[in-house]
Amino acid sequence: MEGGRVQSCHFCEQSEPAYNPSRLVDTPLTQTDSFVSWASLGALVEGWVLALPRRHHLNLGELGSDEVRNFEEFCADLSRSVSSVYKSPVYEFEHGATFRGSAVGCSIDHAHLHLVPVSLDLRRLAVERAPSLLWESVDSVAEARMKCAPGESYLYLREPGGQRYAAHGKNIPSQFFRQLIAQELDLGEPFWRRDSRLTTSNNTVLRLLEATGRAHSGFVSLGT
Repeated sequence: MEGGRVQSCHFCEQSEPAYNPSRLVDTPLTQTDSFVSWASLGALVEGWVLALPRRHHLNLGELGSDEVRNFEEFCADLSRSVSSVYKSPVYEFEHGATFRGSAVGCSIDHAHLHLVPVSLDLRRLAVERAPSLLWESVDSVAEARMKCAPGESYLYLREPGGQRYAAHGKNIPSQFFRQLIAQELDLGEPFWRRDSRLTTSNNTVLRLLEATGRAHSGFVSLGT
């Protein structure tokens, strides 16, 4: 059921305007009628956030042209906030699953974009670590999806300067960009299902809420 709500999808449930989070990490950071953002579980660095459409889509390439434009504006505002707080360039990327339960999406079948404040050259690292992937310049995430052949998934990367790149294939490693960042920064376990790194994610929420004057009264200290 693309474009609506899927009962079994946790992101659909969590993105509902009436959703009442029981954990700090699930607190919305920014939101509109169509989009929402929150801190990423398993964040390898503080400031790692997710942005997503409330409507259910498998990947961001499925959004309509108006949705894509509005989503990019939403993410640009969020990126500026993250960059301001963490004094860092912000990369945006998607592990673009094209079928449910795929390894590249790590079984999260609801479109979402990662925004990560990190001073690395992610495209160079991607080329070095996975030379079999061909990276091409694209104009949008929709173009990244369109380049996929049947059975292929894709990776989408937007650099801090605005350049956009995509690669596609049938055997893209799970959580590809997470693995790159973990390896380059020597941070150990990259998979969020094995290590939720909850303290880092909670600190992200508290710092970003504080920066916008929205301190969360229900949680009183860093690391709770």
